Amino acid sequence: MTGDFAVCVQVSKRDDTRGQNIGEALFTHACPFPMFDERADVLTGRGLAWDVRAYGIFGQVNGLRLVPLSDTLSARTSLYYRRRDGDNPRALGGASAERIDSFSGRAALRYRGAAVTYDINVDYQRDRSGGPAYQSVAFNGTLGELDFEDTGTELDDDTLRSNRDVVLVSGRGEFDLGALTLTSISSFRHYDVDYLEDTDGGPTSILNFGTDEQQDAWSQELRLNYTSDVLDAFIGASIYEEKLRSLSSASYGEEAVCGGVARANGLGTLPCGILLNALSGGLVPTSFAGLPRVREEIDATGKFTSWGVYGDLTYRPADNLELIVGARYSSDRKRVSVNIPAPIASLAPILVGAPSIYVQTTNGALAPPVAKWDNFSPRFAARLELSPEVNLYANVAFGYKSGGFNILVPQRGQFDPEEVRSYETGIKGNLLGGKVFFDLAGFYYTYSNLQVQIVEATTFTDNAGRARGYGGEATVNLRPFAGLNLGGTLSLLDGRYTRYSPQPGIDFGGNRLSRAPAVSGSATADYTFDLDTAGSLVIGSEVRFQSRQFFNPDNSALQTGRAYRGAILCPWCRHP
Repeated sequence: MTGDFAVCVQVSKRDDTRGQNIGEALFTHACPFPMFDERADVLTGRGLAWDVRAYGIFGQVNGLRLVPLSDTLSARTSLYYRRRDGDNPRALGGASAERIDSFSGRAALRYRGAAVTYDINVDYQRDRSGGPAYQSVAFNGTLGELDFEDTGTELDDDTLRSNRDVVLVSGRGEFDLGALTLTSISSFRHYDVDYLEDTDGGPTSILNFGTDEQQDAWSQELRLNYTSDVLDAFIGASIYEEKLRSLSSASYGEEAVCGGVARANGLGTLPCGILLNALSGGLVPTSFAGLPRVREEIDATGKFTSWGVYGDLTYRPADNLELIVGARYSSDRKRVSVNIPAPIASLAPILVGAPSIYVQTTNGALAPPVAKWDNFSPRFAARLELSPEVNLYANVAFGYKSGGFNILVPQRGQFDPEEVRSYETGIKGNLLGGKVFFDLAGFYYTYSNLQVQIVEATTFTDNAGRARGYGGEATVNLRPFAGLNLGGTLSLLDGRYTRYSPQPGIDFGGNRLSRAPAVSGSATADYTFDLDTAGSLVIGSEVRFQSRQFFNPDNSALQTGRAYRGAILCPWCRHP
């Protein structure tokens, strides 16, 4: 048996925001191998590992087989299965939440002829996992303060769900046309999602959000490449189409909502009759009783089509200098139809003056919104070789991200395309005969119509007027002697909104961008023991850290700095 294969164990320890330690276990490949390894005649392997913890069992199985069928044809199959009991204890009792049950399989076929190479891949993934179980800050009722990893959800482990089936078929071909090379990339994707979460995280049904969604998408790309000593160039075209059907729902108990509203206002838990009687000045009788279950639905369909043409030219006026210019033209068209029937509810008209609490209600279908966007984005780059080991580079690039529609919150309408201009310069290389590798970079970017996710009862996308960011990144890897690897990364970022007023009287200008910590980095160390014909043994450790970060534009929700410590053991990395 020859080839590269590994079954590796990584055990990590995380410090949460309150200083508690949460054990984690992850079993993964640490010795990557190419999809098709020409050195391998037959490659097989299977790994099984278990980690028993206070809150359940974690297991994972990996398998791989690579078989040459002839001189020009080879096949590969791989399997993956992961199972873990829930690791968030329920304060109300029952099995811990957030279980994992995931399976995936892949089959690949490669044909390699004199002038043609073509790969076909078929992937399937099935998840039957539990949905996320949040911890409420304000709506835990009589449960009081919970431990960091506990949840107060009233839903059981079978009701909370994150089920997914995904099928992906793709093909990639390289055709030698003499001075030119033609590349073809084709793909088809189908997925089916059934999801339900306890959004409020408390012991009563204030909000349970779910979605049942199906998607079919296909794409085709053609690229023509030319290479010479002085000039490299390529031109290409691509097309993408997606059809989507989504049935989303917000479910709740009206008495639970009344109790949550009362507690949020410091009144304790009150039934609907007493709460609404006080809010209406006695117009609603205290005998009013809310419905036990209300379901608000959003039924949406969409068709998205995108196409583009692009080109890139690399010119070498000297042996140590490259000048690069490129451009892309994109055209996107999106069409969405949304139907939101009025629910059977008695609380919403009194409490919020509308037929529903969480979603906009319409009579029948909304007028099908259609939007079309076009964009031209150039880029310019240069690379100067200071020595065979060290390169200096600079990039100026214009980027574009298509707009879209807030299907789950249609009253928010559509959001516009996001555009970015980025400027970067850096130096990278290796010293001392490859014992020191470094990559240093500085950057500055500006956004217009930055797409921002706003997390409320239902998440939607908004456009910030303008934003900017600047900073630097550094990566250093050291190999002082055979077997020992030391590494470190450091990132500094100052990203802020420069103009963002979501509504009159509110200005987020100057606030930090969401999910953009000012400082982050890592340090790693590992040592490889050569076991000769038995393979090799890798033992190492990693530390990652980041400063605090915010999760919304008003900078009210923040995550304090975190540190992650881990160790990795790779007992078998076999080489031919």
